[in-house]
Amino acid sequence: MMRLLLAVVIAAGLAQAHHWFFQPMDGSAWDVRVKKESLFAFSHKDTLVFRDGRLTVASAAKEGIAPAGYSARRAGKAPQAWTAMLDEAGATARWEGTVRADRIEGFVVRSRADGRETRYRFSGKRRS
Repeated sequence: MMRLLLAVVIAAGLAQAHHWFFQPMDGSAWDVRVKKESLFAFSHKDTLVFRDGRLTVASAAKEGIAPAGYSARRAGKAPQAWTAMLDEAGATARWEGTVRADRIEGFVVRSRADGRETRYRFSGKRRS
């Protein structure tokens, strides 16, 4: 009986540790289209990968930009919201988005050291 109780306590502890250390979007990948918020801008394809509490943006990774930690939250039946801040050479890119079922959307604000900002919107779907 004591072993069963110990096993239940350990299992509950592991479940709580998983909740504390791993984000709810971990293990998901998303194909998105990113477009600058401007009248004559073209969009480009990109991939967002959430793994081990970090966000990897495929186009940024190709440029040598490291993955960044992300935080995600869900309140009741509301869409899951998430945010991440990537450090780029001479700039930062703040990614914020929401997930509803297999769809993702949001925006990116790229801030340069001189204070200039460029805004982008993105939307896409879960990679199968």
